[in-house]
Amino acid sequence: LMTPQNTSRWTDWGSRALYVLLSLTLLNPAYADTPEDNARLEEECRAGNMKSCGSSGWNYANADGVKQDYAKANALYQQACDGGHMRGCNNLGVNYAKGYGVKQDYAKANALFKQACDGGYMRGCNNLGANYAKGNYGVKHDAAKA
Repeated sequence: LMTPQNTSRWTDWGSRALYVLLSLTLLNPAYADTPEDNARLEEECRAGNMKSCGSSGWNYANADGVKQDYAKANALYQQACDGGHMRGCNNLGVNYAKGYGVKQDYAKANALFKQACDGGYMRGCNNLGANYAKGNYGVKHDAAKA
């Protein structure tokens, strides 16, 4: 409950929460609300910023500020992955698992999930572990590996 004694503490917390929320949404350069935003990401990608390659790939895969184009998304994910950005490896793995813009290839998907996991990207570990836990996407159920 709000009381006069804790109101200032709450508003200070509320101000901090609002600042964090705005920082994570409005000021995050990975979001492409316009084609110009994505063009900037692609320029950064060409300059060697692998995170920008992956972010631009995400935008193409999800039609965020640009027309959906899985082929372009996958090329950008591959570039990010080859450059050491493990989220790019994981996202490319998802597209291979689902057959988005590429021929469905479970072995390739799981290899990419493993690469992402080995590179420290935990979502890759989760995806690979879930496949072993459920026996999905070309791997046999293996509780020990899951």
